[in-house]
Amino acid sequence: MEVEEPEHIEVGNLFIESRTRSVTVGGDSVELATAEFKLLWILARKAGEQVTRDKMFSYVFNCEWDGLNRSVDVLVFKVRKKLSDQKGRLIKSVRSIGYMLAKIP
Repeated sequence: MEVEEPEHIEVGNLFIESRTRSVTVGGDSVELATAEFKLLWILARKAGEQVTRDKMFSYVFNCEWDGLNRSVDVLVFKVRKKLSDQKGRLIKSVRSIGYMLAKIP
C-alpha cells in the first residue's frame, strides 16, 4: 500500500505546495531549482526527524549515494541561503548522518 503524497506542507512560517512547486516563507515567495525543491520537500515530509544523506540523495537524484558525493551538502547550503537560514535554525545539520527540518509549530 502506497502512502499518498500531501498537496502541501506547512512548518512554522514555511509553506510548500507540491503541485505548483511553490515555496513561501512568511508569505514571501522563494524560487528554488527542482533539486532544491525536492530536497526541501523530503525534509519537510519528515520534519522533526533525521534524514540521512543517502536517503536525500536517492530522492533528489534518483540514484544511490556513493558516500563521497557532496551534492546534498551543496544543495542544503543553497536552500538555507534562499530561505535566509544561514545559521541553520530551520535546517539543522545532524553530524555524520544528514539533516533535519526543525519542527516549528
